Amino acid sequence: MKKIKLIAVSKHNNHDGYILSKEQGIFEMVRQIIKSTRKDEWYWNCFGRPEGKDHEPDFKREDDIKTWTDSRTVFNGEGWWIEVVIGKSKVFLTFYGKKPLRDKFAKIVLKFAEMKEPKRRKRKTRKKNA
Repeated sequence: MKKIKLIAVSKHNNHDGYILSKEQGIFEMVRQIIKSTRKDEWYWNCFGRPEGKDHEPDFKREDDIKTWTDSRTVFNGEGWWIEVVIGKSKVFLTFYGKKPLRDKFAKIVLKFAEMKEPKRRKRKTRKKNA
């Protein structure tokens, strides 16, 4: 699986924020984060799933992330909550809760995403006056 591009990370006293490129793998990453804390499958497995004929999520398919723009979804549990904001080209994830749980979420994010080193431009060398 291709890793999602991690653009920025922000750590604070009570929350951590991540900015990622808008890629299809976001849905699975968020589902795995929620799954790590909530055992009721229906709750975590619905995210990014289209509605089926019976108005229930179709667990065999996944929405196209390109159709998700300007959307905000919040998941919560005992002592934590996660905000997922999907914009035109970026996804913003914010985790609120105690540090050990935020660290657990961060490990899952890093399984799915990576931050690449910026490309360095070659420095121009000055010609010495002779």
